[in-house]
Amino acid sequence: HLSQLPPLKQRRAEEMLERKPENILKKAILGMLSRNNLRHKYIEPRLKIYTGPEHPHLSQLPPDVTPLPKHPRNRRGDYHFGFNESYKAEE
Repeated sequence: HLSQLPPLKQRRAEEMLERKPENILKKAILGMLSRNNLRHKYIEPRLKIYTGPEHPHLSQLPPDVTPLPKHPRNRRGDYHFGFNESYKAEE
């Protein structure tokens, strides 16, 4: 047994940004997951974080794809949510 413990290894976010900025996000994502076999054997090896706009997955979502329209968050007004005119809100 040791009479003195070694000092804890600590690194500030500023230092991490200078060395490897993608590790801050990786530590945040992995810190939200429970430590089990699924995390260690499946998620950690497959988690890819790229710095900058270039990445090898451009063919998954080409630039000519239009995004879906935003869903209205309030349920009042003239948005019909796919129902007929008989379900329209009373005024």
